[in-house]
Amino acid sequence: MDQLLKLLHIIILLFFSAALNAGTGLPLLDSANAAYQRNQFTKATKLYEQAIAGGASSPDIYYNLGNAYYRQNRIGLAILNYERARKLSPNDNDIGHNLQLAQEKVKDPPGEPGPSIGNAWQDFLSLLSEKEWSFLTAGMLLLAFLSFTAYTFNKQPARKRFYFFSGIFLLALTAFAYVCAKQQSGYSFSRREGILLAPSVTVHSKPDGKSDPVATLHEGAKVQLGESENGWVNVLFGRGEQGWIEQARLAEI
Repeated sequence: MDQLLKLLHIIILLFFSAALNAGTGLPLLDSANAAYQRNQFTKATKLYEQAIAGGASSPDIYYNLGNAYYRQNRIGLAILNYERARKLSPNDNDIGHNLQLAQEKVKDPPGEPGPSIGNAWQDFLSLLSEKEWSFLTAGMLLLAFLSFTAYTFNKQPARKRFYFFSGIFLLALTAFAYVCAKQQSGYSFSRREGILLAPSVTVHSKPDGKSDPVATLHEGAKVQLGESENGWVNVLFGRGEQGWIEQARLAEI
């Protein structure tokens, strides 16, 4: 039984790895990587963007695209793609490091929402992506099934108790991971964020360029997105400030 569990663990890891790297559009990506290695960053960004438009999506693709934009000093697009990479792989140290380097070039300081129980819970959820929480749920459920199977066929009372309570514990972990996956999915859907791409953007009090200016933000600043109206989007930035920005001047993460 122990050997079976070890084999199952290996299979889950292999399946997890394959799923995360599926559908990457290899020919375009090979050309993009080769262009990047030759310092042809403009060509590399075009090829990476074409691969993404064709359906490719992985942390590595967005990370490499962010690097290519960073080398062209296009900080807004670099941060945008680092953020997209981090959304898919929250624990990648390279992504976090390069994102921090890019953010240091942004003129506007990041918002400071302040500590709270809600923020702490969201920080915990962000340790894994929605997909990773889902894979963890499936893995725990499978292990629980195997544990109860071992309980059913084992004749030794001590081992039967061990497998029974292990199964109960794994079912509890399955339920917890499922809740985390659902909440992470809901959070990603409800909390829309964007990166400013224009060098300088005026935030207005209404969805109208003639309304009073509220603030001026710069390329690379992150804002939380709200409702849209006539080509304008309501944004939350800084320490709870809000206003309206032309939608064409930013891109959603």
